Amino acid sequence: MTVKNAPAEDGKPLSIADCILDALADGGSLAPRDIAIVIATRKKAREHEAWRRYLGPVKQEALHLARSGRIEFLRKGKVVDPETAKGIIRLRRCDAGAAEPESDPADG
Repeated sequence: MTVKNAPAEDGKPLSIADCILDALADGGSLAPRDIAIVIATRKKAREHEAWRRYLGPVKQEALHLARSGRIEFLRKGKVVDPETAKGIIRLRRCDAGAAEPESDPADG
C-alpha cells in the first residue's frame, strides 16, 4: 500500500513501510495507532477516524519490518517477539546493540 499524498523528498508517494520508518526516525517509540494517524493526516483524510483504515496495513508492514530486523516490537518497554506479541505494543527502530526478544509472560 502506498500513501499517495505523502510525498518523499523525490516527490514519489511513500510506502507504508517508509511512513513507519519515517515516523520512528527520531529514535523514540510509537504505537501502530499513532503511525496510522500520521498516515491519515498526511493523506489529508477528512473522516473523523480515517486512521482506522490504515491500522491493519501498518501492523502488517510493521511485522514485515520486524522480521527483516529494521524495527522492534516493545511491550511494557521490553523487546518482544513480534510473532507472539499480544496486548498493547509499541514500535521502534532497531539499535546496533538491541536486546534479544523476551517471551511474553501472557503466553504462559
